[in-house]
Amino acid sequence: MDESLQNRKRPSEGRSSCAHEDCGHRERIFCPPQDKRITRVPVQKIPYCLKCGVLKNVSSDKARLVGWYTNLLRLVNYNIALSFGKISQAQQRLIIGEIEKVQDFEDRYQMTRSSQLDMFFVAIHKVRPDIPFWALERAATPEPAKKGQKDLVKTLPAWVQYLEWLKKKRARDAAAAAAAAAPARKKR
Repeated sequence: MDESLQNRKRPSEGRSSCAHEDCGHRERIFCPPQDKRITRVPVQKIPYCLKCGVLKNVSSDKARLVGWYTNLLRLVNYNIALSFGKISQAQQRLIIGEIEKVQDFEDRYQMTRSSQLDMFFVAIHKVRPDIPFWALERAATPEPAKKGQKDLVKTLPAWVQYLEWLKKKRARDAAAAAAAAAPARKKR
C-alpha cells in the first residue's frame, strides 16, 4: 500500500508523521500525570504507540486542528483591532504558515491544546511583535457568556466592551452635534 494512504487518518484525528497504533490495555506503562496540577493521582497507566513509542495524551487538554486556530485568529484579530490595529490577510497567512510548519501540530496523540496555544501566540508575536502576549491571551479567551446572553459583543473581554461602547458614544455625540448644527444653518 502507498505510504501516503497508509498514514491517512480520519479528519478528526489530524495529521501526524506516524499512523499511531495503540498498545493493548495490559501493556500500558505507569507514568506521572501529564498535567502538573493533578496531585491526587501520583501515577497513571498511560497507553503508548507501538510504532514510535510516544505516550498518548489522555488529559482533557486535547489538541485542535489548524482550522480551529484559523477561526481563533479571526477572533483575536477582531478583539485587538481597536487597540493594536488589524492583522492583515498577508500576516494571517504567514501566521497560519508558521503553525503548519510545526511537525505533528495536529497530532492529537501527543500534542496538547495548551502547547498549541503557546505556539500560536509565538507565531502571532513573530509576525506582529508590537502586540504583547498578555493582549493575545486576553483576546483569545473571551469572558464566558452569562445565562441567556447571546450578543457576541457581551462575550468579549471587558476592555474590548469598553472600547466598543466608547466608539458608539463618540458616533452618537458626533451625530447629535451635526443635528444641532443643521437647524442653526436653516435659520440663516
